[in-house]
Amino acid sequence: KGNLIVRKIPSEAEVNVGDKVQTSPISSIFQGGLALGKVIKVQPDEYGLTQLAVIKPSSTFNDISEVMVIKAKEQ
Repeated sequence: KGNLIVRKIPSEAEVNVGDKVQTSPISSIFQGGLALGKVIKVQPDEYGLTQLAVIKPSSTFNDISEVMVIKAKEQ
């Protein structure tokens, strides 16, 4: 309880237990490098097409009302 779940991670992406998760520096609005937490579990999705990661937050996120996920375009 209280962990974060990241879904639809490409199956070829290397995600390991113990990896640190932080905000991306590609945004001109949000500061990059802010610690979000640490990966505590990685598993394939129910169909084996993508991965799911469970993140233990580095702080409590009880007061957050909005979150924006930004994905870079493939070049």
